[in-house]
Amino acid sequence: VTRAGLTQPIVVNLQGDAPLTPPHFVSALIAAMRDDDTRQVATPVLRCDREALDNFLADRKAGRVGATTVVRDMQGNAIY
Repeated sequence: VTRAGLTQPIVVNLQGDAPLTPPHFVSALIAAMRDDDTRQVATPVLRCDREALDNFLADRKAGRVGATTVVRDMQGNAIY
């Protein structure tokens, strides 16, 4: 960001494999960053419903991996 000469207070970086990220994800991410100026990095995440979790676990059991997951602490901070 510094080398590029960017001076905006918030920079949003979307990964190349996420071209279909819904605009409301980006809007919510920016709002969260604006609401707390101590945040330096933020990542949008979704809570899985039971069906999505079951499908995720079934895929893993079958050796199909590739889903991105996040583990957070009780305050919502990413652990990994």
